[in-house]
Amino acid sequence: MIALLIQFTVFLSYVGYIYSKFGILDSISESWYRLEIYNQSYLFTLFCFAVGILMLFHGDNVFYFLACSGLCFTGTASAFKDKGSWTDIIHYTGAVVAIGCSLAGLCVVYGVFVPTIITVLSIILFMTLKIPHSLWWIEIVSFLSIMSGILTTIL
Repeated sequence: MIALLIQFTVFLSYVGYIYSKFGILDSISESWYRLEIYNQSYLFTLFCFAVGILMLFHGDNVFYFLACSGLCFTGTASAFKDKGSWTDIIHYTGAVVAIGCSLAGLCVVYGVFVPTIITVLSIILFMTLKIPHSLWWIEIVSFLSIMSGILTTIL
């Protein structure tokens, strides 16, 4: 429970800080470029590492280990706009692995399906309606759904 509270606090603090400084961005990862102007881009990497490593405390399963690894790769390969350098591939793959494995862990290990349903429906809705900054909103919904799902496994 403590790990989830810390994870939730780190997530809300980082997203709140980014929102207060820059508003809604195209994605959470975009904050790395915005923070680079202030020599604070390391905050994005620390955010990914903190949220990722805390996944290891939610269960002894391969899905959460892979989710942790995915977020750590995402945070390490922060310069995702560098096309042709593998950084973009590593970044996007890490992000998909992090969200996908977190949701898979909830479904397969704990039988908790609601976060996956919410995430899939939000992706369909945001993409179909062409919501501005849809990736930002998909990431927000995904993280909050995953953390809510983890909470249900604890209670």
